[in-house]
Amino acid sequence: MWFSTFATPGAAQAACSASSFSSQERTLPVSVTVLSCASTRIRRASTSASRRSASTILLFTSVGEMCGLTVIWFDTPRLMTDQRAEQFTKMVRELQPNCLINGRLGGKGDYRSTGDNRIPDQVVPGVWEVPATINHTWGYKSYDHDWKPPSEVVFKLVDIVSKGGNYLLNVGPMADGVIPQPSVDVLRKVGQWLKVNGEAIYGAGPTPFGQEFGKLSETQKNQQGQPIFEQAKDWRATTKPGKLYIHLFTWQKEFALDDVKGKVTKAVLLADPTTTLKFAQTGGKLVVQLPGKAPGELATVLRLEVSGMN
Repeated sequence: MWFSTFATPGAAQAACSASSFSSQERTLPVSVTVLSCASTRIRRASTSASRRSASTILLFTSVGEMCGLTVIWFDTPRLMTDQRAEQFTKMVRELQPNCLINGRLGGKGDYRSTGDNRIPDQVVPGVWEVPATINHTWGYKSYDHDWKPPSEVVFKLVDIVSKGGNYLLNVGPMADGVIPQPSVDVLRKVGQWLKVNGEAIYGAGPTPFGQEFGKLSETQKNQQGQPIFEQAKDWRATTKPGKLYIHLFTWQKEFALDDVKGKVTKAVLLADPTTTLKFAQTGGKLVVQLPGKAPGELATVLRLEVSGMN
């Protein structure tokens, strides 16, 4: 999970590498975002595919060496051609060979980006991310107070990771670089959840199942006449070698799971790892007995240790 900021000039000064760059082009600009140090989105600017300004070189060399650029995030490349995209990627590869390039530059990047705030319905192979906002705007708007609650941010994070993706969550600071307090409150709450359950997120792979995501509606259709996907939100699953993590968003006395590959040897809750839970497995059918009350906040993660599971 990466956190990004969509900074104003003042906010950029407060960031770890307060550098910007721009050059004039007669034809078509492309928006660029720099992620450096802790993968922080520093500033949006425009640069040219046809000329390298001195400030552009400075960004990729001196600043890059100082802070260690990790990602160059191109955005809104309207009418981008393969030739233009190749010029951009060539420049990055030459000056910062270890820097990643996102997927909005005509397919020339190292990974794919979905549409803004658009989470796929099912597991998606390959390397990809979902750029998303914490309210309704990428920058700071004094009148936008519709902040996503921590429970929603955690669900989206788990949902994306369980489908094989990365959650690029944007934070829009004010002109002086200060992150709005509601954003801070939400992120701290999510951070507290990750302190307990981070092993089920960081470095985790997608679900081996899929039925937990929901199903196509048998009655409702969209404007194109296609069935609407009805999302289910009871649970999600992530994986690591020999471990299966079940993220529970609704609580019940027991959790039943079909099509489990391998033999479950132990079941614990990450919020209470010293207590071993009782379970029964018959073939691929698993039933785990849960305590009367969920010990975790926002979502409780059940860790299953499974032999024969890669």
